[in-house]
Amino acid sequence: MEFKIYVELPFIFDQKNNAENSEAPIHQLRKTIHTRIKIIEFILFKIKFDISFVILDDIIPIKLNKLIQQNNFEIEKIIEKLEELQNLEINDNKTKEKHGEILTLASYNSNKIIKNIIDKSGNLNKFIFLTKTLKLWAKNHYIYNSQFGFLNGAAFNLLVLKIVLLYLDSSQIYLLKKFFETFSEWDWKFPVKLEELSQKSQSWNEESEINFRKNQYLSKYINYSNEERIRLEKHTNPIMVVLTLGYPEQNCSYNVNYSTRKIILKEFENGYLFL
Repeated sequence: MEFKIYVELPFIFDQKNNAENSEAPIHQLRKTIHTRIKIIEFILFKIKFDISFVILDDIIPIKLNKLIQQNNFEIEKIIEKLEELQNLEINDNKTKEKHGEILTLASYNSNKIIKNIIDKSGNLNKFIFLTKTLKLWAKNHYIYNSQFGFLNGAAFNLLVLKIVLLYLDSSQIYLLKKFFETFSEWDWKFPVKLEELSQKSQSWNEESEINFRKNQYLSKYINYSNEERIRLEKHTNPIMVVLTLGYPEQNCSYNVNYSTRKIILKEFENGYLFL
């Protein structure tokens, strides 16, 4: 689950200095900013954390119960800025940065909606059991890491939610089996989604993702061999789409490629046969 928090810069620097002390609770603190989303990684009490974040121009102290409204407000501001940059067709790096901020806040919104749905369905314990079990299983089978083209926590949350809602009154073991059966046999020409897509400017659609992938894989280089270009063009197609809830919808399995999808589906099949 992801959390949206506001942190003043001195806090980060203080913790970084403390991390050098062997007795400090926070270790291996580092930031990753050259991916689709910015991430702070660290180890706290031997538990690994990675927190996606958005840098705000102005931070005004607010009460905790206003965080949700603040996130919605920030999403609207970032979308407005992104559309302005897209209309101008300039400053590509700034456009990518704003798109990454939308990814982060959209993921937060999706988790908020998931929690509301699970609370109302009365299946919180089943959801927690399944997500913990499957994430641990995925780590042990080396298919849990979006940076290397596999699934991330957001994708597992959404896949589990779909199964729980389809089979509300089923046992935990039955839900595990249906998870592996459903997604090993899924026709991945179609996205996994839990609600109808909105029809707004930044709503997910296949064409926009293809264009974004073409820009990522093909636009920077001109000296491709024909064979290499054909290979990269294949990767411009959406390969394993799992859509977040709420607007703007995002494909949280964006980094999955043809090779890693084969590995993931094979592990799903093995999981089903094991049960």
